[in-house]
Parts: sequence; structure tokens; C-alpha cells
Amino acid sequence: MIKYIRQFVNTIGTFFDVPSFIRENQLWRGFVNHKLVVFALLVAGAIFSWHIIGLADKWWSNLHVEDPLEAGLQATYLVRDIAVGSYEFMFAGAYKYIVLIIMEMVIFHMTLKTHSILDGSTPDLSAGIFFHAQLRMIKVSIFTFVMELIVSIILKMILSILGLDFLKAILLFLTQCFFLGFAMVDNYNEIHNLPIRESYKHTLNFAGVAVGIGLIMYILILIPIIGPFAGPLVGAIAATLIMHELEGGSTEEIMV
Repeated sequence: MIKYIRQFVNTIGTFFDVPSFIRENQLWRGFVNHKLVVFALLVAGAIFSWHIIGLADKWWSNLHVEDPLEAGLQATYLVRDIAVGSYEFMFAGAYKYIVLIIMEMVIFHMTLKTHSILDGSTPDLSAGIFFHAQLRMIKVSIFTFVMELIVSIILKMILSILGLDFLKAILLFLTQCFFLGFAMVDNYNEIHNLPIRESYKHTLNFAGVAVGIGLIMYILILIPIIGPFAGPLVGAIAATLIMHELEGGSTEEIMV
């Protein structure tokens, strides 16, 4: 348990290093030159924007106030609805995995670039690598969604039997954080040629990392508009940095 707590604390601290790492290494360079990455961003932006427009349209349709103060109050409701609605749309149930699937090419781009900087290698940014990563993220998302559902059901049953219902909310949330974090850590495991099931077993040894990654992503997603996009990007970089550090800078053969 102490090991996992230490991993968690170190992972949270790693997020503070991400902004400077991005600036110093200019991770955005070459981003727009990759057509698949740009396409992924456009699709993600279109889907999220459509959802936000829907929330705003619903608010406008129900707006019937004459008092300026009341209008101001209704405007705060719109901000709240956008923040909460964005959170629910992007990270409730299966939606969070849909977002990861959409953003996978961007996520994997960041993972490859970060890993190459850490070990001094030249990343393979070919279309084939990204196509393989995209297919894998679809499989990982399905696997993770099913596993999260099964574990949550079992956890609820055990806590109910033991009369510990008051722990359900926090433990279920931590479970969701772990599986969300695993989906991000898997990108790092992928470039070290670990199959999905082996990647999952390997990540269990770094449960503190997975929970930390998932927790921060949940927090970042609450940031209106940019949160759903910044969260996965920052999460991918942080996951690569902390896993590389904890595994002693391992330089196993990268997938080609």
C-alpha cells in the first residue's frame, strides 16, 4: 500500500513538470504536419462544439426574463450547465472512452514524442503506427469499460454485504480513476510491445500511477471548453514521464 501511495504522490507531482517539459521540448512541433492528428482534433472539436451549442440553445429556448438581474442569474446557470454538461458528456459512463478513442492519435503522438525525448530515440510517426494505435485504443476502451463495470458491480456488492455503503462513492470514483489512468498508461506500454492483457497486469503494479493520472484528468476535464482536449494531452505526457522514471528509464525496443 505504501508503494502505491508513493506512486500516487509522485504522479501528481509529475503533472507540475508537464508545462515546462512541453515548452522546453516544443512538443507541438510537427503536430499540424500530421494529417491524421489534425483530422482527429477537428472531429473531437466538432463533436464537443455541437454538444455545447445544444446546451446553449436549450438555455436560450427557456430564457424568458425581463429583470436584468434575473437575466444575469440565468447566465450563470448557462455557465454551470456548460461546465457540468461538458463533464457528464465527456467523462460519464462510456463517453470518456469515446473521447479517448477520438483523441488517440493526438495522445499517441504526445506519448511517442515524449518517450523519444527521454531515451534519445527517433520516433516513428508513420501513418501505420498511428492506425495500429487507433485500433488498439478501441480494443482498450472496450476492455476497460467492461472491466470497470464488472469491478464496480462487485465492489458495490461487497460493500453492501459488509455494511460499508458510505465508502461506495469514493471507492467507485477511485476505480473509475484507475481504469481511466490505465487507458493512458497503456499507450506507454504499447510502445514497449505489451499486449493489452499484459499491459493491464503490468499496470496493476503501478496502480498508484493509474489512479493519479485518472484523478487529474477528471479535474482537468472540468475546465470549460479546453479541458476535454488538454486533459488527455497532459495525461499522456505525465503518464510517459512517470512510467519512464519508475521503470528506471527502460529503453526496450519500440514497436515498429
